[in-house]
Amino acid sequence: MVERGLTQQQVAGAAGVSRTAVIKWLRGSVPRALELFKFASSQGLAVEWFFMESPLTTEVYSLTFDGVKPVLPKLMQRLKRATEAYGRKAELAAYLGVHRQMVTDWLSGKQEPGGETTLRLLYWVEQEERKK
Repeated sequence: MVERGLTQQQVAGAAGVSRTAVIKWLRGSVPRALELFKFASSQGLAVEWFFMESPLTTEVYSLTFDGVKPVLPKLMQRLKRATEAYGRKAELAAYLGVHRQMVTDWLSGKQEPGGETTLRLLYWVEQEERKK
């Protein structure tokens, strides 16, 4: 909001949510993947922008995100909890259409998923957490 000079109402409209939802985000709740996508699209941003360490303090901001390390630790923690039970990594891999080893590599930190896959992972873990 600060970087773009937007009000809470403008952010809400761009993300397709209420102003109350934006207030909750500002207090620490996590937006849903679709809301992030809508907002990013409305602002001409790549969705990966939300997974940046600190876009406001990065000296040089580019569309390729050179020199900026994506942060996925919270998402990976949520995914680890959601895939603890036997067979859950295989279910996630099937949902994503990837080999189970890819899921294992992402969760171990060996590899990082790309932007679209990260959004799909976020969506999957949100659905799983809602089931509980």
